[in-house]
Amino acid sequence: PQGFACPHCGSTGPFEKETDVLDVWFDSGSSWSAVVEQRPELRFPADIYIEGSDQHRGWFNSSLTVGTAARGVAPYRAVISHGFVMDPNGEKMSKSKGNVINPLLEIEKSGADLLRLWVSSTDYFTDVRIGTEILDHVRNVFLRVRNTFRFLVGNLADFQPDTHLVPYEKLPALERYALHRLHEVLTTANAAYESYLYHDVFHQVQNFCSVDLGAFYLDVIKDRLYCDARDSDARRASQTVLYYVAEHLARLLAPIMVHVSEEVWQVIPGAKERHPSVHLAKFPDAHDDLWKDATLADEWTRLRELRDRVNGAIEPLKPKVKNDPNAVLRSSLEAHVALEAGPDWGPLLRKYQTELTTILMTPVVELRTLPESGLNVTVTRQEGPRCERCWLVLPDVGSVPSHEDLCARCAAAVEQVA
Repeated sequence: PQGFACPHCGSTGPFEKETDVLDVWFDSGSSWSAVVEQRPELRFPADIYIEGSDQHRGWFNSSLTVGTAARGVAPYRAVISHGFVMDPNGEKMSKSKGNVINPLLEIEKSGADLLRLWVSSTDYFTDVRIGTEILDHVRNVFLRVRNTFRFLVGNLADFQPDTHLVPYEKLPALERYALHRLHEVLTTANAAYESYLYHDVFHQVQNFCSVDLGAFYLDVIKDRLYCDARDSDARRASQTVLYYVAEHLARLLAPIMVHVSEEVWQVIPGAKERHPSVHLAKFPDAHDDLWKDATLADEWTRLRELRDRVNGAIEPLKPKVKNDPNAVLRSSLEAHVALEAGPDWGPLLRKYQTELTTILMTPVVELRTLPESGLNVTVTRQEGPRCERCWLVLPDVGSVPSHEDLCARCAAAVEQVA
């Protein structure tokens, strides 16, 4: 202004008013013109603008104003605003406080995939917290997922999809149920990706690996994988599901666990021959028209409830401490399970009667009728010899003279290998 003097020395000039300074918000609000409109590999409007939650009246707003004024449309198709990273107590990180988590140190310590998995676990629309305990929890999930992959691909060593893949219509009900659950996970996770809700992907995969696979399906099929004959229909059916789960999960997690997914992809039978990298493969389809089976899912939800109840009856009979003299059973492989089923349970259990020993992981399941509704579970010790290969207590142990310590199933498997 006229008469301006330097507040420090009192000098009155000469001073010139600068007229070439561009308003900072117009500068950032028109950045789309200098970027997406100028680069042939990009397009206008931009797919996404992503910035901190303080930009609703800042960059997001100025870009909207300039874009609509100059081009008649917003310069972005979608806006994502995120919170800020805080320490475990919700306080701003500061070197003076000593509460800073250095991402480079975490990557050197545990790898980039772990940090990426933590990012996917956060509801980033608000402020997020990070600390040692939080990362330890994510590390446990990371190990669970990685170990699940190890089990899946480790049991596909002799599996070739071109010759061993079992058609869906020939799969047993247990395998079709596992694929239904995979369908549900893929459906929810794909929708979460579309909405940028990565924490929903995290929770879906965590629950699937821990509950559906680790605590149920993979546990149930171990006997088939390890004890059935190599080319038995049941074993190849289970391997078919392992193949589908590994292949689809690797593609689903590729944007998050980029290195683990690539390592898995390289050892899935036939995968790298189709696409040299998981990051060149298409995102997994949920197969609504093939794997979805709500009726089957309802039945197996109840069968899993049955398994939980039977396990609840077996657990008190197992050793409380090492060499417990009061233990009735060493494991479920020695259990005789008697089920008294009323009209609400009977039809379901009779339908799956031949599969109950597999589901419950016991040598014998006896099914009785209960006149009234309900289900009674009784567990006793199954007496008799134990197969030294599958560890099941079965009456046909020793029935093959050349293998006196094996059950008939294991003897046949050993003979086939020999």
